[in-house]
Amino acid sequence: MKILFIGDLNEYGRSFQRYRNLKELGHEVAGLSHTPVSAEAGSDKKGGFLSRVAWRLRFPLDTTGVNNNIKEVVTKNDFDIIWVEKGNTIRPKTLKFLRNLKPLPKIISCSEDDMYASHNHSFYYKRGLKYYDVVFYYQNLQS
Repeated sequence: MKILFIGDLNEYGRSFQRYRNLKELGHEVAGLSHTPVSAEAGSDKKGGFLSRVAWRLRFPLDTTGVNNNIKEVVTKNDFDIIWVEKGNTIRPKTLKFLRNLKPLPKIISCSEDDMYASHNHSFYYKRGLKYYDVVFYYQNLQS
């Protein structure tokens, strides 16, 4: 399967582990990070003051340009699945664009957090839910 994986692709995170595992399972996987990757010059995971204010207001900034990058990648390649991990910065307009692709890929939202908890989701995430084919989250229930 051809998969476009969109998530936090910092090597220390579990999102990156899932990205790598999909590759190891034999899938053809392209990756886009919606979070600055540590190795990038001048990247700051916490962001500046404006980024923190925007997040508090539930309108996070697209600091990596992932929405434009998604559109660019999908116009040059066909994918069977578009896998989005905690897509708080993915705009509904971008998801709507994906809904018009031919052939139409399955669009999946995945998160380790309860995305209905107010501190875990953004305005963009809630408005974009209708464009996903599958939405799931999972929780580690170890005591």
